Amino acid sequence: MRLLGGALALAALLIGANACSRIDNPAETAGVSSVHVTLTVGTPGTKVSLNGSPDVSLTLTFTPEDQLFVRGDLAETSDGGLIYLSGFLSTSGEKIFDDGKSATFEGELTVRKQVESADDIAYSPAEFDFTGYNNPLDACLDGVAQVQLVQNGSTSTFFVSEGEDYLFHLPETQISSTLEELIGEGLDVIGFYYCDGGPVSLQSWNALFEISISGLTSGATYEATFIEAENETEAAEYPSDVLMYGAYGELTPDDEGTISFYVAHTPNYTDDAGGYYFIVFQDYDNGETYVATLGQKALETNKLYRVTRAAVKQ
Repeated sequence: MRLLGGALALAALLIGANACSRIDNPAETAGVSSVHVTLTVGTPGTKVSLNGSPDVSLTLTFTPEDQLFVRGDLAETSDGGLIYLSGFLSTSGEKIFDDGKSATFEGELTVRKQVESADDIAYSPAEFDFTGYNNPLDACLDGVAQVQLVQNGSTSTFFVSEGEDYLFHLPETQISSTLEELIGEGLDVIGFYYCDGGPVSLQSWNALFEISISGLTSGATYEATFIEAENETEAAEYPSDVLMYGAYGELTPDDEGTISFYVAHTPNYTDDAGGYYFIVFQDYDNGETYVATLGQKALETNKLYRVTRAAVKQ
C-alpha cells in the first residue's frame, strides 16, 4: 500500500456490501469445504490529530501486493464446537481502480471446525451449506466477518496458527526511523463486514508516537523494545513473564547519543487510566541496557504523540 498526498497515512477504508439474503441453517450441515469470495474496497482518506497542529488529510492507495485476511463464524455445533470461514483475498493491477483508491479483492476461503477442550483447541476441515446467500459472508453468525488489511504482503510479517485460524500481525516496522516507512508497512488496519446493505469501515487501530530519547551511547546499536504494561508495578517486574505488549526495532544514536524514531502501537489497556509505557534499549555487543519511561496514559487511536525523554542506564 502506497502513500499519497501527505507525510502520514492512516485510512478509513470502505467495503461495499450487498444486502443479506438469510436462510436458517442447522448447526451442522453438509455442503462445501471452500467458497469463492469477492470484496471491493475503497480508500476515502481520514484525518489525524497532531497534538494541536491542524489535522492532516491522508490517502492510502492499493498496490498489487496487498491482501485482505477474512474470518467469520458460521455456526455452533452440537459438541460445543464452531464452524467458521477464513483465508486470504488478493488483488492485482487490473483490479485496482481510481488511481489506486479502490480495488477488488477475491479468493477462496476455507471452512473449518474449531473445538475447545479443557486442555487444547482442535481444528479440522469442515463443510457448510451456503445455499440461498447472495454473498458467502452473509452466512456468518449475525452477518459479521472480520476483515484485516495485509499491507505490502511481501515485506510484512504475519504469523498464521493452525491453518489460518488466527492472524497475528507483527509488522517489521512497528519501530521505524521514518514515519513514511512506519505507516507504509507497519499499521494494523482492521474492520468488519456487515450484511446490512451498507458500507463497512476498515480503519487503523494504532496510536502513533514521535519519540526522541537522549543519554545513549553514540555509535552503539540498540535493540529497542517499546512496551505497554498495565501499570507501573507490573512494569517494574520486567522482564519476568507478566502480560506486556511490545514493538521492536534496531536503532543507532547520533553523535550526541540521541535516537529519534516512530512507533505504531495498538493500545491494549483502554480504560480511563490507560497503559503504562516504557522503552528498553539493549546493546548486546557491550552488555548495556537503558530504560526510558514514558509513563501512564490513555491513548487515542489515529493520533500522533510527541515524546522527549532521557534514558537511564540500568
